[in-house]
Amino acid sequence: PRPAATITRIIVNHNSTTKQYRILQPFDHLHGRMSRFIGKRVLAVASMMLFQKNIFVAVGFQFVNPTIFVENRLHSPKSVRRTTTELNSFTLGADTFLEDVTEFYQAAPYLAAFLTCGVKASAADYIAQQRSPNDKASTPTSNNEDEVALPANIDLPRNVAFILYGGLYQGMMQEFIFNHIYPILFGAATDVTTVATKVVFDNLVIAPFLCLPISY
Repeated sequence: PRPAATITRIIVNHNSTTKQYRILQPFDHLHGRMSRFIGKRVLAVASMMLFQKNIFVAVGFQFVNPTIFVENRLHSPKSVRRTTTELNSFTLGADTFLEDVTEFYQAAPYLAAFLTCGVKASAADYIAQQRSPNDKASTPTSNNEDEVALPANIDLPRNVAFILYGGLYQGMMQEFIFNHIYPILFGAATDVTTVATKVVFDNLVIAPFLCLPISY
């Protein structure tokens, strides 16, 4: 007797084309599914490998100088090495700038506080003036709403007043209160009790008797 595979082949070849198509169609469909499955699996594995490499690089940058990491781990070509050198120069320049700013804040704390808070107060007042109505004037629109006109000019005396308030009180005065008076009254500790005492004193004494009167 012939083997089962041979008998199956003879029967398939003997039958009509329609019968032959019906027998072979499931195998062709299965082959297509397997091809798509293998393709998706390869794509998923490649994506996971790329994701893993990105994670390693991101974690490495947290513990290693990025320029040294790029030079030692990736062994980059000339173009990338040139980019690494530029990155190193930029990093050194940024570090130098930050060091200069830190030294300025430490050497002249009152001037630094005045400039920082004065600029912030001026910017805040400028934004507030841009959003304020112009002489309370409004014109009806087609949607039965009021169209608020923006001020054409900035009120400079008001902006200067905010600069002085922000620089003198918010900057210099609070620098003196929080960094010089509070350590004398409450100490320099950072435990929960000391911090809570400072917060209570600030809300019950400083805010109602010093902050709000100066503001108004």
